[in-house]
Amino acid sequence: MNNSRINKAPLWGRLLLSGNILTPILVMAVSALVFTWFEWDLVIQSFYYRNGWYMNEIGWVQFIYHYGNIPALLLSIGSLVLLFRSFTVNSMHSRNRKLYLFLVLAMIIGPGIIVNSALKENWGRPRPRDVEQFGGRYAYEAPLEIDLSSPGKSFPCGHATMGFYFFAPALLCGLWKRRYLIAVNIFALLYGSLIGWVRVMQGGHFASDVIFSGALIYLCSHILWRVMNLDIHPFYEAGKNRASMKKGHKVLLVLVGVMIVFAVMLATPYNRKQTLRLQNSEVAFADYYLLEANVQLSFSDSTYIRNQSVGFGFPGSKSRLEKRETADSLVVRQSIKGMFTELDNDLIITADTLALDHLSLQVRKGTIEIMANPDIQTQNGGTEDVVELNVGGKCFKIQAPKIIYKGQP
Repeated sequence: MNNSRINKAPLWGRLLLSGNILTPILVMAVSALVFTWFEWDLVIQSFYYRNGWYMNEIGWVQFIYHYGNIPALLLSIGSLVLLFRSFTVNSMHSRNRKLYLFLVLAMIIGPGIIVNSALKENWGRPRPRDVEQFGGRYAYEAPLEIDLSSPGKSFPCGHATMGFYFFAPALLCGLWKRRYLIAVNIFALLYGSLIGWVRVMQGGHFASDVIFSGALIYLCSHILWRVMNLDIHPFYEAGKNRASMKKGHKVLLVLVGVMIVFAVMLATPYNRKQTLRLQNSEVAFADYYLLEANVQLSFSDSTYIRNQSVGFGFPGSKSRLEKRETADSLVVRQSIKGMFTELDNDLIITADTLALDHLSLQVRKGTIEIMANPDIQTQNGGTEDVVELNVGGKCFKIQAPKIIYKGQP
């Protein structure tokens, strides 16, 4: 069917007749089938896991992880500025006003609303580092398997959307020459895949998460392009009386810009490793109070405390352990400051049963895995589990929303 007939069709017709709409849908359908049937996600992840995600600390991996979103952010903010300027008197940018608006909306709707807010926050797929096959606590879930009870945020890959976002400006480039459209599409595909590959190597996302991320952004960009009628009338045609922007609209554009920057800053990666070193390793009394953590508790002839915090949040946000020691006691408190959109605190605590007379471990939100074989007395603490452990004739009190007994590892 020729382009003239497509352009005369109503919106629903232009959507259904477009290969650019049907292709990403087909890609997602086929990917869901083959990745579920062959469990390719687990196969691919196994290449990057050797008792940990051994490629995570490589310099270029960390660079892309932290700064890979900047080009898309600069482009969307720059488009917002040009959109603002297009309303000034005798502006040379007024003709491209609809195109600037498209680039801004493509960022807000695709990566912002659909991927990161609607799907990623609610789908519940555990990340690779959180599944049992790679040392985590959750069962593996196949692509498109919804688990509303899980806190997982693996599906789809949010980081990769900032590379795939360039599918949107590719449409603008296609207004001039088709080879520009092809070139920028290839760049978007490669750049988004590179960012996604980094997240796969880090254990942050499965390969299928990246594929769905790219397909969704491509689909959103092309649907928005047609909804805005840019496939037929891409340029703004000013009337005889060129309208200036109202003050309220100016304020709205400024707020949109602030929201985009704020949303991207909320996705700033956070990674902190902390090992507490004690002045007196033979303490008789130990008291732990943790706000949000998943604790692995074991018993030995020495004390060991290590925490790894991984997540996303506003720059300057912190999660750390603070200790207070006396001659025979240890008090550990967890401090979480700032604004996190996602935070996982994984603690390993080894208690010295030879020196300890009293141990109190309380977790407000999270789990405690008991890696030992003590005598256990369980109490009902309302919404929390309260366990009293008898270890070598000593009674230790453990309290958390969920306590898992795993026995000696």
